[in-house]
Amino acid sequence: MTENYFITTNTVPETQSPLHTIYTRDGHIIFAGFGEYSGVIRAFHKQTHRTDSPTPKNCSLSDIKKMLLAAAGTPFQKKVWSAVKNVPRGTVTTYGQLAEAIGKPTAVRAVGTALGCNPISYFIPCHRVVRASHNMSDRTQGYRWGSAIKHDIIRYEGKFINA
Repeated sequence: MTENYFITTNTVPETQSPLHTIYTRDGHIIFAGFGEYSGVIRAFHKQTHRTDSPTPKNCSLSDIKKMLLAAAGTPFQKKVWSAVKNVPRGTVTTYGQLAEAIGKPTAVRAVGTALGCNPISYFIPCHRVVRASHNMSDRTQGYRWGSAIKHDIIRYEGKFINA
């Protein structure tokens, strides 16, 4: 059987946790996650409903960053993910501001849910969205890979907020 997708593990400068990136043979990123390899594979299977596992393959982070993003989602999710890619590195926005940016000012919770469904976080920077209070000491911030990783990435990108 020919494998259709691969997984590579890289260290990113923003955090000490490994980033596992799953991509297709033709170079489209379909999933990315931080932490234990087995946890990322479980999350990949749960979100994509696949039961087979990707083939490990070495690929540099700089090469990964050149790949195309191929996140599967609803039209609303894709609209939210597109908007969050416009949040400049080193800044944060709130769920409410992002909802306003997409023309749905009352859809704050739906924006949060869409960000939580982002299968390629880090590449689609949902970590740049925080509560209106900008307080990240609360564990309910909801970043799939943990509030500590979210905080580390934001700090690395130059935005220091309440810790």
